[in-house]
Amino acid sequence: MVGAHEATDDKKQRSRQLARDLTVRKRALGKDGFTIVSGLAAGIDRVAHETAMTNGGRTIAAIGTPLSTYHPKEDGDLQERIPKEFLLISQIPLLRDAAQAIPQNLLFCWQ
Repeated sequence: MVGAHEATDDKKQRSRQLARDLTVRKRALGKDGFTIVSGLAAGIDRVAHETAMTNGGRTIAAIGTPLSTYHPKEDGDLQERIPKEFLLISQIPLLRDAAQAIPQNLLFCWQ
C-alpha cells in the first residue's frame, strides 16, 4: 500500500479498512490473508503496517534508507517492531558511498 505522507483522517480510515479487509477477511474463510507491503513513511504507510499487526496480519516494510537509519525519526518505534515478527528490507547497504546512491522513488517510477 502506498499513499500520502500527510493523509487526511478520512484517507487514513479508508486505508485502515482496506488493510483490515486484506489481512482478516480471507483468514475468516480459512485461507491466508494478504501480506501488507509498504514503505515506512508517515501517513498511509504507517497506518497500513499498524493495522495489519493489530489485526493479526502480516507485513513487510521496504525502506529507502539503510536498516540502521530511521526516517522519519518518529517511526523508529515501528522500524524496531516490524523485524521482530515480520520483515524489514532495504535496497541500501549499511555502508555506502555517494556513487551507490539509488534515485529516490526508483521502484515507483517504472512505467
